[in-house]
Amino acid sequence: DRAELSEQAQSLLDGMREGESGAADARSAVTDELDSIDDELEELKEGNYCEHYYNNLARNTDEFFQWLFDDVRTHDEIFEYAGKQNLCGYELLKEGMEGIDLVVCNYHHLLDPMIREEFFRWLDRDPEDIITVFDEAHNIEGAARDHASRSLTENTLESAMNELEDVDDSRAESARNVIGTFLESLRDGYEEAFGFGEREQVGENWYDLSIASQGRRDDLTMDFLQ
Repeated sequence: DRAELSEQAQSLLDGMREGESGAADARSAVTDELDSIDDELEELKEGNYCEHYYNNLARNTDEFFQWLFDDVRTHDEIFEYAGKQNLCGYELLKEGMEGIDLVVCNYHHLLDPMIREEFFRWLDRDPEDIITVFDEAHNIEGAARDHASRSLTENTLESAMNELEDVDDSRAESARNVIGTFLESLRDGYEEAFGFGEREQVGENWYDLSIASQGRRDDLTMDFLQ
């Protein structure tokens, strides 16, 4: 990226010397971007940085993008090619998505709201500019339901409790009471849901255990609130 911008800046400088209209403003914009990249490179040098990402910024990546657009490339091919050049294939792929016409991706890229927003930003396209084709459409229902659902795991609650141990805030104790009560209710819920001898049979291969009541699906929350 930096090498490309440096070439642009030099070309625009030559244009300024030849009196080209607009060359000065264009060069000013390019040099501002160069300064921004230099600042980012300096920050990366001073801290713990990813060498591959640093190379993305510091080196000319034209060869990578020429290879990328010559054919339809798979995820593994991109990462292997970039890795051999000590570049970050993930960041380069994001950067190159603005110039592509076809994307083969997972359902999650469109069904997950957060991923979808980032996905369209990488493409630099609005939803109305895109034609979407879902293959294996009979699988969409389950995937869409998963993305529309919200879950709160025992591990998440335990992590929250651990983080609160180091929090110096007057509200921390109240937060521990709330989260701790919910964690206890969750554990009580799944312990009660185990059949006779089922608890002892749970090994390394865990599985989902439903704790929802047939009558009311909010029993866990109601128990917590009481």
